Amino acid sequence: MGVRGAICLALLITCAACSAPPVPLEDVVTERSAVPERCERTVQKGDFVRYHYRGAFPDGTVFDSSYDRGSTYNVFVGRGQLIAGVDQALLGMCLNERRSVKVPPHLAYGKGGYGDIIPPDAILHFDILLLDIWNPEDKVQVKTYYLPEVCGRKVQVSDFVRYHYNGTLLDGTLFDSSHSRSRTYDTYVGIGWLIAGMEQGLLGMCVGERRIITLPPFLGYGENGDGSDIPAQASLVFDVLLLDLHNPKDGVSVEKQQVPESCSRQSKAGDFMRYHYNGTLLDGAPFDSSYSRNGTYDTYIGKGYVIAGMDEGLLGACVGERRRIVIPPHLAYGEEGTGSVPGSAVLVFDVHVVDFHNPADEVQMTSSFRPEVCEPRSKRGDFVKYHYNASLLDGTMLHSSSEAFDAATQAGGCDTTSAAGCRRRRDARTASGVPEVRPEKASLKCRWARVPALPTPRGLWGSVTALVTLLLPHCWALLVHRRYVLGGRGSRREGCAGVWSCVLRRAPLSQESTEAVPTERKELLGEQVRSSECSTHSDRCAVRGAVLTNKSEQMFCSRRAEPRDQGRSCAVVPERFSSVALL
Repeated sequence: MGVRGAICLALLITCAACSAPPVPLEDVVTERSAVPERCERTVQKGDFVRYHYRGAFPDGTVFDSSYDRGSTYNVFVGRGQLIAGVDQALLGMCLNERRSVKVPPHLAYGKGGYGDIIPPDAILHFDILLLDIWNPEDKVQVKTYYLPEVCGRKVQVSDFVRYHYNGTLLDGTLFDSSHSRSRTYDTYVGIGWLIAGMEQGLLGMCVGERRIITLPPFLGYGENGDGSDIPAQASLVFDVLLLDLHNPKDGVSVEKQQVPESCSRQSKAGDFMRYHYNGTLLDGAPFDSSYSRNGTYDTYIGKGYVIAGMDEGLLGACVGERRRIVIPPHLAYGEEGTGSVPGSAVLVFDVHVVDFHNPADEVQMTSSFRPEVCEPRSKRGDFVKYHYNASLLDGTMLHSSSEAFDAATQAGGCDTTSAAGCRRRRDARTASGVPEVRPEKASLKCRWARVPALPTPRGLWGSVTALVTLLLPHCWALLVHRRYVLGGRGSRREGCAGVWSCVLRRAPLSQESTEAVPTERKELLGEQVRSSECSTHSDRCAVRGAVLTNKSEQMFCSRRAEPRDQGRSCAVVPERFSSVALL
């Protein structure tokens, strides 16, 4: 035939192949156009699926679409409820997977077609998106992805719970959320108040736990859905955070966290108590704290002044004790709540008891040391000198006379071996309010004295009081002795053979004092006092007594001074004198 014959034969074969009918499609052809990253479950025979689809002919003409109807196609797989090709194509699909499927006629509607919609021997193309999958044998699936370290109690049947949740369909479509309403879902568990799957899924949860609960539709809203956002035969997924749980039979729970070694008395009904607290919800969210107000909460206990659970939880406590009190809502603020406390909330109080007493209490005295010889003993009306440490019942130090004296002495740098050192010590003691016993030192002349500054008068009544206080001593001296000298700042008096001097004593308010002025040497003490050390020639001072109230009393020595030389005279000092010294 030669080369030309071979070429002609090849052309004839090619033309024959082009004009021959297409090879018939023998099996389903699938192409995965979208595959999710995670595929925890695939479609098996007997599963129920929900999917969207679009059906078209090879030329692209669409003959049917679930999207146009606005609802998924819901069917069991492998039970003959679908054309064989689609039944086969759905097997092995993952949730949210998308497939393109070509179905041959013998696995679709065959030679008979389907009415006027599907012609005979038609190849069908389907675009399928799987949205849901479940099996009649399925149960509630629970997956915990956060579990608190401490789980003292778990949800049981008949418990009341408060929880937040996000509800989605199996494909992730959100249908409800308590977070969007900014309010927990509150309900009883196990008594039919919830869909069956949710009641099972909540059992065994701890406060603070987070879990995902997956429900098949027959444990959810079934064949009819909820009529709005949840379609029929839909699996449901709830992402749950448990915030609170209690049982109507619960009582107050008390956990003692710190108890002092010595506890001579425990609180009882009728006591008045001072305590600090931090108040939180069961999930740890704070709602109140006495520390933030910088003051204790003060109240009677056992008399209904506080919520019933707190009344009960504070009984039997020791001063200094720390305890945690857990109160169910029916012993707290109930279903309505109050302020930042939501309804039906369990409350947790971390309490530190600072102080308590009873109106019927009497003064308690305990001797820590008593000398072997104890005579004489103090009696009513005696004048006493003592050191003290004042503290609250929990041991908080308020004041110490010893510390005040030591601090004042160290600040003054007292050197008692010199007159200047004694003056520094005197000023330090005066500032601290601690009386001083001075060393006797003779042969010093009283040359200069300054007078305490008058308090600034406030208002008309204060001005009148100050004026009377200023003039009354001078009027007395003028009437009785007819000769006086008014001393003021920088007042000077010289030429007295017998020198007199004065002593100012201070004490706490309402303290009864009776004090003897030293016999050899006396000085004017007080605010803004600068005085040389003075002494007299064996003159004695009378014992003066007074009740110190709002103003300190000054006790003076009463002694007529004699002029050193003729032609000069000394003033006579009044016995009691409050604001201005007469020199």
